[in-house]
Amino acid sequence: NAYKCFCSKEELANSREASSNFSYSKTCRNRDTDAFKKTDPFTVRIKVSSASAIQFKDKIYSSISVAGDEIDDFIIARTDGSPTYNLVVVVDDYDMNISHIIRGEDHISNTSKQIIIYKLLGWDLPEFAHLPMILGPDKKRLSKRHGATGLDSFKKLGYYPEAMFNYLALLGWNPGTEQEIFNINELINNFTLDKINKSAAVFDRKKLNWINSQKLMGEEPESIYKSIIDLYLDWGASKSSDFCYKVIHQLKPRSDSLIDLVNQSDYFFSNLLKYDNELRNKVWKEETNSILEHYSHSISNVISWDSKNLEAHLKKVVSDLEVGFGKVMQPVRFLITGKINGPSLFEVMVILEKELCLKRLKSYLDFKLNKRTP
Repeated sequence: NAYKCFCSKEELANSREASSNFSYSKTCRNRDTDAFKKTDPFTVRIKVSSASAIQFKDKIYSSISVAGDEIDDFIIARTDGSPTYNLVVVVDDYDMNISHIIRGEDHISNTSKQIIIYKLLGWDLPEFAHLPMILGPDKKRLSKRHGATGLDSFKKLGYYPEAMFNYLALLGWNPGTEQEIFNINELINNFTLDKINKSAAVFDRKKLNWINSQKLMGEEPESIYKSIIDLYLDWGASKSSDFCYKVIHQLKPRSDSLIDLVNQSDYFFSNLLKYDNELRNKVWKEETNSILEHYSHSISNVISWDSKNLEAHLKKVVSDLEVGFGKVMQPVRFLITGKINGPSLFEVMVILEKELCLKRLKSYLDFKLNKRTP
């Protein structure tokens, strides 16, 4: 059922070029090998019958059939005597009593060759399950050109292992319910091969971010703080851990990952901010300067610096100036945080405390007096 092949690389290339399907021409199957020396290099090939198809039951794709004439007389030993992949994995899986072989559908062509080896060795076939491939947004096989990276890189970006596990389980598998957030035990209890989709799955970074954000939301600030410090040792070093817990509590509902939370938190740890003029122009109106001058002077008189009083004060400014709420709050948020979106402005102001908030507002007035913009 096997034979030595003495074909040189040039002979193989010419043979494949002459073939209609670039297959091996089986030159050596009936070749007189006595003409070759014992020292001449050769490979060992399996004799594949072109008359019968290789058929097997797949746990996902049901019945699969590969015509015999589509399979070359494939090599099982190289010229140096070392065995090839298809022979090695069959022997290895048999030795380890593997009951199920679960791998990507790109291995179906290998499976047909391995079944031939199983049968020639007289061994029972394991169960086969071929998983659909993961595709990029362009519906082509996921690769580095899509930005695909190793799991360690996602860990460094602050994605939780449990969230990644949860997301990967849902790629090509559906539990048959609306549930999307699972812990590991739930996945183990719910997972079955018959619920795997036959069609390829698209790697969706937005979905991964959402799942990770749900995991982040379920964590206590103390736990999140520890995870952040494990990745970014210097984060929040200028402040107490209690201060950092408050920052985390405000930002975790708006964060997809730990690095996302860290990137959003810069204004909590700086005395003065650098302002982006493009963002500033989005919230600045003709009357904004006079509104801010009024607010900046009046806010210094607020004695009890808590979110309730700060909100009441801003509403009073709105009422006194007879302007819309956003016309006051948006530019105030910009001067306090350097951003135009974020968590509750009043909660942020409480965390930053009165002195720093007034300092940031005053910096704007100083710029204004010098006819400059922050």
